[in-house]
Amino acid sequence: MRFANKRSAPFCLVTTTTLAFLYPREDLHVSRASSLRRIDFLGGLLLLTATVLLIFALQQAGSLTFAWDSMPIVTTLGVSAVSFVLFFSWQTWISLAGRQVEPIFPFRLAARRVYLACLV
Repeated sequence: MRFANKRSAPFCLVTTTTLAFLYPREDLHVSRASSLRRIDFLGGLLLLTATVLLIFALQQAGSLTFAWDSMPIVTTLGVSAVSFVLFFSWQTWISLAGRQVEPIFPFRLAARRVYLACLV
């Protein structure tokens, strides 16, 4: 472990402990089952698939392990693109349909200039 990592460990410990004890608790009487129903598992899976495959393709082709026009790179880039399209379609459908599932990327945030500037 490098010296910089060893030096930051006490600060992380103090911050985590402080947040655990001083963060205000919300008194929400929500069951665990209803909380789990609000999680967007499909959106998470689609976003994870899209980003992992994109990073894999860029890493392997960038390091010249595979050529850019090789079948594994073209396939992973294609599946990644399809996963991104499916992810944004799913997020749009969740947001517009008013479903109980909370979207991972609510498009109402993109309508605000401050949030949009942070994304770029």
